[in-house]
Amino acid sequence: MLDKFKDDQLKQKNYIQKHGLVAVKPLMAIPSGLCVITKGKPLSEKFDIEKSTFLTKVKGQFPDSGNQSCKDDVIWFNRHTKSFQFKTDVPESQFQLVKFDPELNESVVQITANDFPKSEFLTQIRVHLRNLGFPMVNDLVFGEGGSLAKVVKNQSELTPGQWNQYALEVSSRVESDEASGILNQFTGCTECGQPNVVSLVNDVPLLPVHLWRLNLASSPDGVPNEFKAPLPDWAS
Repeated sequence: MLDKFKDDQLKQKNYIQKHGLVAVKPLMAIPSGLCVITKGKPLSEKFDIEKSTFLTKVKGQFPDSGNQSCKDDVIWFNRHTKSFQFKTDVPESQFQLVKFDPELNESVVQITANDFPKSEFLTQIRVHLRNLGFPMVNDLVFGEGGSLAKVVKNQSELTPGQWNQYALEVSSRVESDEASGILNQFTGCTECGQPNVVSLVNDVPLLPVHLWRLNLASSPDGVPNEFKAPLPDWAS
């Protein structure tokens, strides 16, 4: 599955370059969903994305009471430098329940972002969902039993000495996971080195994030102001 994913990504990039096409926004490591491309950069710059809507799947029964938001610091562990990385000024994450499966005790959740999020968006929503108590399904790092399952909402919650001690604990856990082959079987995230790709676990991707819809504030003549992808099997 992983080899096929890598091959598909390469074919996609080669096809775009060969035919002189340009992605409206830089291609992100989103496992599935929309990819809007145009013929040439001038045309791509006429697309003004107003809102992006993603779907994901989380553990537990997500609240059915409107939008749930989170603006906690994004804190992750860089396993190469064996230290924590902090991002304190992050945009607010907005989540809303789509449906709950009582048999699996899992919820499909909608994520709304203004414009088109940056590459660290995946890490942000993984952290925020964990902090809200509903970790993403199949998340080996921030999910149940993961090396960063512990909820720490802000950098100020721990002293520098406590962060150093916590880094030693996480580093030991990551080394154990690597030795067991749990992490090495997946491609690492270019930012933090943690696994962050598509691989099916119980018919659900790792990680299950789907770019479902794009709404445009403005676009070239004759182009619709909304693009929508079909729902993946795990969300339908």
